[in-house]
Amino acid sequence: MPKGVVLNCVVSLAAVLVMFATGCGVTRGSQYANHGDLKVSNSSFVDLPRWPDNAAINVAIAPQLEPYLANPYFSSFSEQAIQNQVDVNGDGMVDLIVSEDLLLVVLLWDGNMYQTPFIYVASPAKYGTETRVRFADWTGDDSAEIVFELIGHTGGSGFSELYGESHIIYCDMSCHSVWDGVTWRYGRDRTIPGTDGMMLEQRDFQRYEQDAEFYLDATLTGFAVDSMSTGGEFEVGSVPAIAGVTVVTTTLTTYQWQDGRFEIVNAAVVNPMQQITPVSSLSARGNPGATAEIISLTEFPNSIQACQLHVNGLPVEPVFACKLHFTQVSWQDMTGDGQQEILVTTIASNGSDDILDLETPVAEDCLFQQALVFALDGAAAQLLVELKGCIIRSDLLGVAIVDVEDDGIMEIQVARHLFLPDYWSCFLWSPCWIDPAYGVTLYRWDGRSYQIVGGMSIPAQP
Repeated sequence: MPKGVVLNCVVSLAAVLVMFATGCGVTRGSQYANHGDLKVSNSSFVDLPRWPDNAAINVAIAPQLEPYLANPYFSSFSEQAIQNQVDVNGDGMVDLIVSEDLLLVVLLWDGNMYQTPFIYVASPAKYGTETRVRFADWTGDDSAEIVFELIGHTGGSGFSELYGESHIIYCDMSCHSVWDGVTWRYGRDRTIPGTDGMMLEQRDFQRYEQDAEFYLDATLTGFAVDSMSTGGEFEVGSVPAIAGVTVVTTTLTTYQWQDGRFEIVNAAVVNPMQQITPVSSLSARGNPGATAEIISLTEFPNSIQACQLHVNGLPVEPVFACKLHFTQVSWQDMTGDGQQEILVTTIASNGSDDILDLETPVAEDCLFQQALVFALDGAAAQLLVELKGCIIRSDLLGVAIVDVEDDGIMEIQVARHLFLPDYWSCFLWSPCWIDPAYGVTLYRWDGRSYQIVGGMSIPAQP
């Protein structure tokens, strides 16, 4: 399939956030590639050697970059700017794509010289920005589009947020943006006034061909957990009963690639916004007649609490954090020995009011679900394992009890943190990148203790 016609998409960061539900619809454009107030013509040529160094490229693009150089967050290319040599317009000739920080430059080679550079300038985040360039076929024509990706950290009074953007750039005779949008957001919960929690929104893409036409599905999912404080200040307020977890509206937007542009052909609500019904079971009777009960040691039932297991009225170590609305205790054979163990599951966090503490790869510092397994030894109970997994999906998956090998020994799946390596490493010690990555680590009882026996990727959607 040949490359298509010129089109154009102009998106500011504010507009991206407004259009997050569907992404940016693109329209047929002129000979200019636009981002903000930057306009660079692709209709003429530039005098550069076949493989110019970054200093020569800076000279060629200096007139277009002059308005931006007054911004302390922006600079032209350094010697460390990354050069990629890729055919991005399908003409069989290798083009030059240069990127560093907020700046992307595409030089299309026509066999004799370069066209005037296509320049894309990303918007900086408030506290930190990192970018990278990838190449992938987004249009079904067997030629690579340029994927200019950004992660940023923003915030303000009462909130802190990480987010990711993608800018899909399509080249033929010239280059232009065909899709711009926020692909994920992770931060403190701002959806319900007066609460303190976290939120995650994620857009997942599926590209496919049907009846000789190429389509792109973008599915938006997410959730928000409120009242994750350890104090009592969120005990009462405007949130009735503080049920705890809201699943955001799930939307599916379908784009069709038509004449060099993505056209929205369908936008539908798959599932409306809803609150997850709390599931709480704080007492259970097992064999032979023993009773396991979860007791709260703090005064604020709608916040994160200090909880402890009691067996037949006697406390069992350790004390652990729990949100009572989502805490369950049960008896089941976890180790395959024919005896029932006590299984406790709950969700909690460290109670911090700063999302930075929720973004580290340490399970104790994220919003987590935990599983505690206790063995009954006569009248006493003993802790076998305590595992914490970061909650990464709208079904509150953090830990899951499964019998992978169907042999009666229950494995424990523990969700890995969404962002590895951790946030600070990426912004302070580049090059580095963080993407939401959905995966679990598998733990299994070996007769003496729980050991890691493997891991796997899991779908981003339940």
